[in-house]
Amino acid sequence: MGMTASSVPAERVRSGRWLVVAAMAVPLLMLTIDAFGLTVALPAIGHALDTTTTTLAWVFNAFLFTFAAPQIAAGRLADTFGRRRVVLLGLIAFIAGSIAAGTAQSIGWLIAARALQGLGTALSFVASLAIVSNAFPPAQRGQAIGIWAAAGTIGQSLGPLVGGVLTEKLSWRWFFFVNVPLGIAAIFMTLYVVEESRDESAPRRFDLRGFVMLTVGLVLVVLGVQTSGQSGWGSPLVVVSVLAGLAAIALFLMLEPRVRTPLIEFALFRNRVFMGTLLIHFSWNWVWSVFMFLLTLYLQHVRDLSPLQTGVLYLGFALPFVIGSSVAGKVGARVGERMQILGGMSLGVLGSLIFALLAEQASYALIVLGFVALGVGGALSYNAATSLGMASVPDAKSGEASGIQNTVLQLGAVFGLAAGTAVFKAIENQRVLASLERAGARLSQSDRGELAGLLSGSDAAQQRLGTLAPAVAGQIERIVNGAFMDGLHAAMTLSIAVAVLGVASALLLRGNAAPAKR
Repeated sequence: MGMTASSVPAERVRSGRWLVVAAMAVPLLMLTIDAFGLTVALPAIGHALDTTTTTLAWVFNAFLFTFAAPQIAAGRLADTFGRRRVVLLGLIAFIAGSIAAGTAQSIGWLIAARALQGLGTALSFVASLAIVSNAFPPAQRGQAIGIWAAAGTIGQSLGPLVGGVLTEKLSWRWFFFVNVPLGIAAIFMTLYVVEESRDESAPRRFDLRGFVMLTVGLVLVVLGVQTSGQSGWGSPLVVVSVLAGLAAIALFLMLEPRVRTPLIEFALFRNRVFMGTLLIHFSWNWVWSVFMFLLTLYLQHVRDLSPLQTGVLYLGFALPFVIGSSVAGKVGARVGERMQILGGMSLGVLGSLIFALLAEQASYALIVLGFVALGVGGALSYNAATSLGMASVPDAKSGEASGIQNTVLQLGAVFGLAAGTAVFKAIENQRVLASLERAGARLSQSDRGELAGLLSGSDAAQQRLGTLAPAVAGQIERIVNGAFMDGLHAAMTLSIAVAVLGVASALLLRGNAAPAKR
């Protein structure tokens, strides 16, 4: 349906609306550099703060948690109190979290700082997408979102390189400190270019009770899933966490429809196209989180690459993602967004299959091929699903729809990392013990503790390994590396199943969504 000038928000009628895309791309560039570059720096962080691989996953997951949980609320806040205002608030929180992370003296301090970074990212990310979406009519929206998303993919390509260079040449702490000048620049650009906009019909109340129930429920479920890798599904902590989390989520779903100003407008979930794109977002980010985390450990722990070498290799994923994002809008216009998503998720299956069958000393060409498949597949499916989902809802609800989309997207990463690492650790531990038993090794409780430390990346266990005879140390290292590969294969096999869910969701979409009535 055509749009008149009187119906267009303030930022849409400015002569330089492409400047709005540029201004909103700066926060996304900064946020993705941080999110993607951190994976390369994780081994150095673990060494500096003397922590284990399992705990390092929480440095990653703390960010994902606080990125995912507030996004529905952030969308509502943006629609109600102003989208530009929410972007600025998020940038300030992200800068503060970056300073705290760079000065962290313990792993707990770093995890808390990462949580603050995630909160800031959630606010900025949701509101910036709503601003870009509202700045263009449907005919140009896909191209605008594609350009905005391309800034994120450029950040993805720069992130591992920036993380590798700073970690090797200076310190992992400088990886966080570089966010400060970038954040200040983003604040000034937002103030100068973007005018305030909001949904004037949105109520000024906020459903705090619903937000707390949903957030607590999600945190408990993910805590239980991630803990299951070490403690087993029969552990009281795992059982209580998962059941309590599911109960909180169920209570939220029962009570929320009765709230006068609900956190989530459930009418959006009756939109079949919007629901389909949510499943696609969830599937893609599940696959992304698992391969980014585990492949980094594989490249640095099994293949002994440096952070910088790892960052360079990740260009095989990032550059195809950048190129794919830049042409995604045109591809969707030519073949249809449903076929674009179907092709993208099929490439996700292929990339996951490559890593599920990866040999311990596989050629780097094969690894790059897997990266390329996931990079192109992610660019095609993510951009088309985002554009299709946003086009299927009214402009007035774009902030809330953006929040829901990105919440589901990040929940895919949260649950993917939790379930993927749980499967990885369970299989790895099982294979190591089985291999040692076949070799005739009898392990005391102390031996088992040292072995667990070795598997989790403990410095003390690594030093103990260095005191053994070379032949013995080499045999143990071969067993540990073999178990690592078995765990990687199992986690990526699970990712294949999730990627197939994305393919099925694309098949259920019926053509392109007609823009919702404005």
